[in-house]
Amino acid sequence: MLGPDGAAVRSLALSWSEDAGTTCTVDGHELAVQRRRARAPDGRAWLVHSVEAPTPKDVARVRKASGKTVPLGLALPLQPEDRGVIYAGLPVVETRVPIRINAQFDPVTSRSGLAPTRWNSAMLPLLADLWVEVVEDLFAETPVVAWGIVPLPAGNGDEKGRSPVVGRLEALLLERARTELCKRAAIVVDGTRLVLTELAVEDARLEDVLEPAEVASLADLTTTLPASARDPDGHWRLVLDDWRTAGAPLPPSVTVETALALLNRPGRSPKATISLTAVGLDVGLAGKLAALPCVVTAAGEHIIPPAAESLQALLVTTSPLAEQLGVGVRLAGEHLDPSDDPQSVLAWLRHIGAVIDSPGNEEVVRRLAAAGQAGNQLTEALTDRATSRPARRRRADGSRRTIRGGP
Repeated sequence: MLGPDGAAVRSLALSWSEDAGTTCTVDGHELAVQRRRARAPDGRAWLVHSVEAPTPKDVARVRKASGKTVPLGLALPLQPEDRGVIYAGLPVVETRVPIRINAQFDPVTSRSGLAPTRWNSAMLPLLADLWVEVVEDLFAETPVVAWGIVPLPAGNGDEKGRSPVVGRLEALLLERARTELCKRAAIVVDGTRLVLTELAVEDARLEDVLEPAEVASLADLTTTLPASARDPDGHWRLVLDDWRTAGAPLPPSVTVETALALLNRPGRSPKATISLTAVGLDVGLAGKLAALPCVVTAAGEHIIPPAAESLQALLVTTSPLAEQLGVGVRLAGEHLDPSDDPQSVLAWLRHIGAVIDSPGNEEVVRRLAAAGQAGNQLTEALTDRATSRPARRRRADGSRRTIRGGP
């Protein structure tokens, strides 16, 4: 493209490089595939696949001759793209599937669409065969890119004016993805090729909360879909959800409720325990958490949150009386961190009456009183010596009152 002064302002040329060839099966025929990479000056790139497929039988092109074979070309984008283009030598029509397709289609006279001919219909399964093969290869080579090429249901968009041939092609690719690609797509993990049915995944809210080995264990599998194989936009989740809904034999996502079983495993770090507990609270599982060892003490023990009427309480600061009586347990320092997860968990522990915040004795004695009313008593008597000084408060008129433990 030239500017007013005749100088080049933009180059529209593509640079090409050869990739190693491969083979694929189209309409039952094993065909050699030429693979090339095309790169635009702006950095966009495509992996281009070209084959010569046997000409469909018993159909003919409109007003054009056909040979013994028909050329088919698919260009897979190596960057996110919202839409694709169908070519019949030149661009003819857009498609919702992010791929560039070139074939000997019959265009309408205005070249603004594809004609509803038997020949065009015969092209579609050939292209679908090739599409499944090359996208399967892309999953093994660059899975983070491959997810974005897989079509999803279009919803209730405006179909007015769209070519019915394009609609049938999109529906065919969606159906083949749901029934074939879902079983064939594989990811290379540590040098081993594993199909998606062998890879565990977790609920989106558990990402960065669970370790890969934990996800795999909960799913009763050996390996988790690695982070390096997940696209940053999360299209991979949409694809797997669609495939499962369509009946694909994929393992279900590990749910938050299932993951709470990890709280029973010893050795989890305070940070990991707090993060998982916060997720459980966020999805409304507080009732289940109240019966699980989701609290970490300063001594590193994992305990069930004490009930409001129990003798035991969690301490956020030193309380000599509670510790002397053996009713106070210091929280791990990670529980007091000002970040979101620890504060969410701490707010919940306060809400259920598990925490003593004050270093003074009045709150301790009030808890003992509530425990006594619930039938819970200390094994040793609460002596005046333990409570006389700390448990006494001066009234506004200067007189004193005593807080008593028990009824």
